[in-house]
Amino acid sequence: MKTKKTILAMAAIVLASSVALIASTPFDEDLEVKDLKKAPPMETSYINVNPTDTYRGHGYVDLGLSVYWATINVGEKKGDSGNVLGWGEVSGPKGGDYCEANSNTIDRARGDISGDKNYDIATKLWGGKWRMPTKNEMEELRTQCTWKWITSPITGYKITSKKNGNSIYLPAWGRFVGTRGIEYHLTGFYWTSTPCGNYKSAYRLSFRKEGTNLLEGLRSEGCNIRPVFSK
Repeated sequence: MKTKKTILAMAAIVLASSVALIASTPFDEDLEVKDLKKAPPMETSYINVNPTDTYRGHGYVDLGLSVYWATINVGEKKGDSGNVLGWGEVSGPKGGDYCEANSNTIDRARGDISGDKNYDIATKLWGGKWRMPTKNEMEELRTQCTWKWITSPITGYKITSKKNGNSIYLPAWGRFVGTRGIEYHLTGFYWTSTPCGNYKSAYRLSFRKEGTNLLEGLRSEGCNIRPVFSK
């Protein structure tokens, strides 16, 4: 007969496996669409994470990875998702229209922009060693942490290090396409600094309740940025 401790241990293993599966399960980014501008605001959209420390006035968490992760998005504050920008942009698009014609990086050859203040909004606004994460650093976050979908006090993911148990949160703020904010509370989109070879796309983290992706995204679309800096 299985003891109570054995049953609890088996349940913990199953739960941990299911969380890991969610983090690596692909999904259809356009499965559902919801107008950001019509969505009700979250009562609490900003979580006060206990930071490991602060750097240049911004909190960060040590997840035991190759970089430190900021506790908030660039420009984020309570009730506001922060700066929503096209890839490689350091200001919003003309007329608030996230279209290809307003992109300064589409059809232009760019190397990795991490740390380049002309294209990296984290470096430009926060200074010092703050920068956008690379594709490899974002993949490290996906694979070396457990991802748990939550709906309170924010909608998004609580991301907990497998190495030291520290956590950060990534809200599901959706994205901007053209003049519309879509998929609010359903998905999250976060740019990396790494371009794709076709000159029209760059790699970004995207997620919803069903799982996460790290795929190409059109550079003109408006996404969030979660800064990092190297140890």
